[in-house]
Amino acid sequence: MKIRIEQLLNDKFEYDVPKLMFSEEEIRVTVPQGSRGQGTFYVGTQEDVKIRGFAVSSHRRFVPGVERFLGTAIQIPYGIDASGMQGGDHCQGEMILLTNLGEAHIPFFIQVEESKPQSSIGRIRCREDFVRLARTNFPEAFRLFTDPSFGELLEMEEERAGTLYAGMSHQPITYQHLEEFLIGLGEKEPVHISFEQNQAEYYQVTETVQEYFVIKKSGWGHLRLEAEVIGDFIQVDKRVVTDEDFIGSSFRMEYRIEAKSLGQGKKFGKIRLKTAHESLDFHITASLGSDIQVNLEIYEKKQKLKLYKTYLQFRLHRLDYKVWVKESL
Repeated sequence: MKIRIEQLLNDKFEYDVPKLMFSEEEIRVTVPQGSRGQGTFYVGTQEDVKIRGFAVSSHRRFVPGVERFLGTAIQIPYGIDASGMQGGDHCQGEMILLTNLGEAHIPFFIQVEESKPQSSIGRIRCREDFVRLARTNFPEAFRLFTDPSFGELLEMEEERAGTLYAGMSHQPITYQHLEEFLIGLGEKEPVHISFEQNQAEYYQVTETVQEYFVIKKSGWGHLRLEAEVIGDFIQVDKRVVTDEDFIGSSFRMEYRIEAKSLGQGKKFGKIRLKTAHESLDFHITASLGSDIQVNLEIYEKKQKLKLYKTYLQFRLHRLDYKVWVKESL
């Protein structure tokens, strides 16, 4: 007791300071390339002593969520900014806590991982993965195709792939751009179309006729058909057809024959279907009358011509008189 009194008289103050305890002795974080992250750690003491102080960071990419704190169990959030950093980069430093119970240094280490696009079939690591996704889910492949990270994926590929992508990724990007990209890489053939039959004939049409023909497609990928009608007696409701309209490999193209637009004689028209790579015509013939129609004027001219030829043969003595009379009659 005497020693303790002497220490106080000589301004020597000694007492036990509670030790700071941390939820993590070291903070290690992995973030995707060019992204931001956040986390939390806790500070306290075994004796539940009140702690007050403030926090600072030694690196600008690691930012404390609070500057000052007070309490017995302190929650300190932090944010991480990896903007501009590339896959494989890292940074490290310390979170410094200045408190009434002393100073503490908590080291941190930030690792940046390469950004690999995610999909329903898993992480897309290479061109082969992307082609496999496009074959099974073209719309999802298109979403990845328009993502900025897709260009980074191609950096590991041959220069031709990157050059082709640069040419196909100008806004606005459509499904056809992705289709041409895959064709240009040699990963697929264009989708081709064909008809089960390429013509139809309709006679003695007295009212509007509703009909259809079947379009077949081969191969996988994006397909866009544009329908052009040639002939005012033909009407179609669907002018644009895509691969999503097909059931399996078939699509029924419906059209109408308008009787009021036919008029006299036979009418000839067609429905032309155009894709980015080909054009096919479906031919349609229609008439108010029967399929056999006689033009009397033309028939008369043909018979007169026959008479002239027969008479000429007779005058040239190449035809007997009796034969000439018989054929002429």
